[in-house]
Amino acid sequence: MQIHSHRPFLSSSHRTFSLCCGCLLLLILPAVGWSQGQLPRAQQNPLLDPTLDPTIRIVLESEPETTAELVRTLRLLLDLDAARYARPYLQQLMDQQYTDEEYAALIEEFGADTFMEFRLSEEIGPATNAWVSEVFEGAQRHHRSPARIAALIDQLKTGSNFQQAKAISGLSAAGSAAFGPLLGVLKDPAQAEYHPAIRTALARMTVISMYPLLAALESDDPAFRAEIYKTFAQTQAYQAGPFFLRDALSEEAPQIAKDAARGTLRSFRGLVPSQDRAVELLIEAALAFRDQSIALELDDSNMVEGWSWDQSNNSLLMKPMNPRDVYAIWTARLLEDAKVLAPEHPTVQRLYLAAKLEAAQYEAGLGTPVSLTPENQTWLEGVSPELLLQVIENNLSSRHTPAAAAALSVLKEVGSADLLLERTPGLSRVVLAANSPDIRVRLAAMETIAAWNPPEPYPGCSFVLRMANHLMQHNGRPLVVIVDPIRSRAQQLGGLILDLGYDVQTASTGQEGFKFATVNRCQLILVASNVAIPGIELTLSQFRHDPRTYAIPIGIYGKLDQEKYLLNLSERTARSRRILVAIDPPSIEFQIQELLALTPDAWVVLPKEGMEMAERAFAVVAKWSEERTPKYDLKPLISTFEHALFVPQLASSSMKILSNLGTRESQLALIEIAGMDTRPILLRQEAADSFAKSVKKFGTLLTTDEVVNLYDRYNRSEIEPIEVQELLGLMLDAIEEKAKDFAGNQPLTDVPVREVDE
Repeated sequence: MQIHSHRPFLSSSHRTFSLCCGCLLLLILPAVGWSQGQLPRAQQNPLLDPTLDPTIRIVLESEPETTAELVRTLRLLLDLDAARYARPYLQQLMDQQYTDEEYAALIEEFGADTFMEFRLSEEIGPATNAWVSEVFEGAQRHHRSPARIAALIDQLKTGSNFQQAKAISGLSAAGSAAFGPLLGVLKDPAQAEYHPAIRTALARMTVISMYPLLAALESDDPAFRAEIYKTFAQTQAYQAGPFFLRDALSEEAPQIAKDAARGTLRSFRGLVPSQDRAVELLIEAALAFRDQSIALELDDSNMVEGWSWDQSNNSLLMKPMNPRDVYAIWTARLLEDAKVLAPEHPTVQRLYLAAKLEAAQYEAGLGTPVSLTPENQTWLEGVSPELLLQVIENNLSSRHTPAAAAALSVLKEVGSADLLLERTPGLSRVVLAANSPDIRVRLAAMETIAAWNPPEPYPGCSFVLRMANHLMQHNGRPLVVIVDPIRSRAQQLGGLILDLGYDVQTASTGQEGFKFATVNRCQLILVASNVAIPGIELTLSQFRHDPRTYAIPIGIYGKLDQEKYLLNLSERTARSRRILVAIDPPSIEFQIQELLALTPDAWVVLPKEGMEMAERAFAVVAKWSEERTPKYDLKPLISTFEHALFVPQLASSSMKILSNLGTRESQLALIEIAGMDTRPILLRQEAADSFAKSVKKFGTLLTTDEVVNLYDRYNRSEIEPIEVQELLGLMLDAIEEKAKDFAGNQPLTDVPVREVDE
């Protein structure tokens, strides 16, 4: 449909004159501001104004009526900087009712640029934004209409050359919606006479996307695949070449598909590569997708079109997907082809397994261990522990650490504790995984070792315990560490960050800041340029060489006259950025978000998941604390366990560990929690029970004064609830029972008297 003007409009001389006067109007017309989302007020009867510019007068006197005239008038008024006179014409244009076909005709006649100018105009943009969006959406609905696409395909089949060209243009405007119907014709042998025209249309549309055709190559129909290869032969989509190598070189490929694939490769490169070279090309292409170095087109929701072939219905499917998942799909596809051509190739085996494990980890969720489901076991069948260890080793410090985490989850099921001694006296690859910058990999390594339950100490067990301590340091809120020798400045910055919902720890030296950041799990580090002991460069080097802080973003700030030095320093330090010390929360929040964006997506751990990971780490350490012959010395971590007593999600596990430590400090910590009136009664009862278990297992490790204090506390509990009296009595019962055991069940004569009736 076309929209025509039904009356003469401006002549070419008038249009020329309007352009000449445009610059003068910028000087003589007063500025008029329009409120957000409203049209401007027009002057009353502007034609009566004797000072009105002659060009504008000509435009207004033309009295536009049709849609085409209204659009042209608005464009002229914008060009003449006279948008204040546009109100009646704009309102008239927006008040009309349009069909989707008429929306498409508007864009076809005037171009999308015209309507984008309306939207971007400061004067009329706010008022026209919704209407312009409706124009584009309506035009898109028209172009993607199934009835219209079917009509264009019919025109493509039977029309003249000119009609076919117009049909191809219309199908290109339909975009991705046209691929399915076109491929439906191409796969139908009964419509073979139309296949040349269909291939021509699809070849033109590879400019839009080649991925629908690549997805169609997954079809089980070799004749259909041959048609796809012939389509690609009419294009210059050379980057699609690796996807043809499987059919071109596999001994099992049907001859019709093999001949077509080889013919297309010859049209691209002049030859068909050897099998060894084909495997190299497939690995290179797979790594390009894996590293996301091939651009994919994002939509407004930052999603991409995910194409696949439905074997059951023999049809093309498309759904919006996360770009990461689409990259993983094409990576796995290329590596599967390489595996068919070279099933014993060690690099192909490792990369293929890593790609499948990474995809399985994303499907399960980054914080969830991968399980051996029936679907996973189909591609894990025959996988050796050594191959899993290679995947772990090659992905510990890359952006593909989810593959290492998934490999550890699988290794936990198929491996054994002997693997911890694989490189004695060096550290095994599982122990080295506890050194990964990805905290999820460190936790997976811990859980794998705990599941194997090695019978004796192994190289690196103390190192693993240090990483476990770091995993357990979490209270549910993100932490920011500020390293600044000027306390007032650190406190001012910390106050702004506290208002944003973060916990803050300040340090005056680099050494102190490094200790805070490694003992606690922080999300962000801010360092002043004048930090000392050590200086700024050594402090940054420490943060980047320790696995506990390797992935944490660092903000560097200092005086303005140090700008060049600080920028150079941030360029030399991974995941760091020069920041300004802001004095308002919005500014500092913006800079914090920019810093957090420096962390690879696979390494980002939100507070909720961080708490879940701390719970899992405590569960592992609790299991270690129950061992008859301990391999780990947990006593140096008692401050971690005491801190966890005040975190509801971690308190129970911490009490269990403390009851198994067998130290005076651990028993005192349990007594303290049991006696706190501000703690929930159930938690206090659990602490009393844990204390009783500790006394039964290790005896009373308290001093005489501490035991007397406990009796005094019991005797003062007469006015307290019966539950409090009972839990205090439970702890005294445990002490007295153990004392009787040492006294040979003789009556006790040297213990304080209980004055509260039980």
